[in-house]
Amino acid sequence: MQVQTALSGQSAKGRSSRESYVVEEVTFRKTIAGHHEFEHRHVLNRPELRRLLILIDGKKAVDELVSYFRAFELAGLLDELLALGMIEPVSSSEDASEVTVRQAIGQRSSLKPQQFESARRAALHAATELLGVEARRHLAELGKCQDSIDLRAVLEKIQQQLKTTLGGDAAVLFIQTVREAVKTSR
Repeated sequence: MQVQTALSGQSAKGRSSRESYVVEEVTFRKTIAGHHEFEHRHVLNRPELRRLLILIDGKKAVDELVSYFRAFELAGLLDELLALGMIEPVSSSEDASEVTVRQAIGQRSSLKPQQFESARRAALHAATELLGVEARRHLAELGKCQDSIDLRAVLEKIQQQLKTTLGGDAAVLFIQTVREAVKTSR
């Protein structure tokens, strides 16, 4: 993906792309890797990349971020964060406030065994990446889940802790990750 900016008339160089975005019309959010980096500071060593990652919240359009950077620099920084898998564009059709556990694992009382395991594995991975050591008690609970009802209850606890600890964006990302795992295992 390559980010183009109408502000500078330039595009970030060095990456091939099938799609490009005009900066003013795009909102980005942190991925699980982005949240992990935000909390633990392992990968980003340039202050301007770190500052941009901190500012990206899934709500601010990029035109709101341009005041913190030189216009010609912003597109390149966004491309770097995209290439590192730290951010992703937010779909205009997504309403983050409406993502729930029930949507993630379905309305039915039970999932197929393959879906259940996919959801549990995705929840284990995402909770670990987002919460770090704070996820320990939830990981034990996830390991003890016997059915979809148990899983739903634990996912709701994790979602609540993420909202409290990291904010609603992280909770939404967690639920969307579990939902994608269920969808792909069908």
